[in-house]
Amino acid sequence: WCDKPFDVIIDLAGGAWPALLQHRSSGHPSIVKSAKSKGRYLTLTPDNPVFEIHKMRDFFKIFLFPSLGRAISSRIGLSRASMPKYSYVLALPETSEALTRTLALASEKKLIACIDEQGPFPFTSDGVRRAFELQASYHTKGKVVITVSSDK
Repeated sequence: WCDKPFDVIIDLAGGAWPALLQHRSSGHPSIVKSAKSKGRYLTLTPDNPVFEIHKMRDFFKIFLFPSLGRAISSRIGLSRASMPKYSYVLALPETSEALTRTLALASEKKLIACIDEQGPFPFTSDGVRRAFELQASYHTKGKVVITVSSDK
């Protein structure tokens, strides 16, 4: 990925945007293209997936303000040249077109899932425990996979 950064990062666990910022500030090459080069970052969750909301202000602090700031700065700010376009995705369109198109890209081998090199883990107590520990560490390099059956 150093020579050919990803077009899109889809963050389903949360917390990857601050990691991308830290990675960029350390001078390392980015794992995803910049917004200027059509790079995109999509997330379904805030940075910390565990949160409490007691007042409407808490909702805005967790969901609205960080997302809005990142979306604006990644589109028109200085970070456009080095960071991907940020999008907080709350729902898929009501049609199945997005899912059909995504599956077609996968079947054409144009969309490939990155799987963490430590896996796949066996479907045993120890294997599942190690998979969850890796996921909880936030240090995965792709999807954490547990092999349930070897049948295809």
